[in-house]
Amino acid sequence: RPDRVLAALPEGTRVKPFDIYITLLGQFALLSILAIGGANAVVPEIHRLSVHDQHWMTDTQFVDLFALAQAAPGPNVLVVSLIGLQVGGLIGALITTLAMCGPSSILAYTISNAWDRFRERPWRKVAGANTARRSDQVAQQIYLQVSVVRRQVVAECDGQVRLRRP
Repeated sequence: RPDRVLAALPEGTRVKPFDIYITLLGQFALLSILAIGGANAVVPEIHRLSVHDQHWMTDTQFVDLFALAQAAPGPNVLVVSLIGLQVGGLIGALITTLAMCGPSSILAYTISNAWDRFRERPWRKVAGANTARRSDQVAQQIYLQVSVVRRQVVAECDGQVRLRRP
């Protein structure tokens, strides 16, 4: 599969299959740290990288892979594996999947261990209580804001409907 990608590059471009694997690893490992909301949070960046920057595929191919990943059962990170498969074959799929899941998993594991190691510290107990209290407050504020906006939209729509009725 890397041969197809290499053949699609502009003439005179010299890239080895190994370079494609290194690019896949580096780019998707970086995206892993940025993907706080999951793989779908960085889909626009993956699109830019795959279609516009690296020219690994066309817009249509990207949309097809994204649609297939969304239609298939399983995690949203499947789109990353499909892009890796398209670009670098089975090895590319393995590299992109590990690059997307590895760094964020290691980061979460490290932070979890550190948080657990300091469980008896007074600052952690205070931070934990404040975090829980603040997250409840934030959730309440979001709920109230959404409710207010929803009421305004409904009132606006209702007013427009009333104005249009004869």
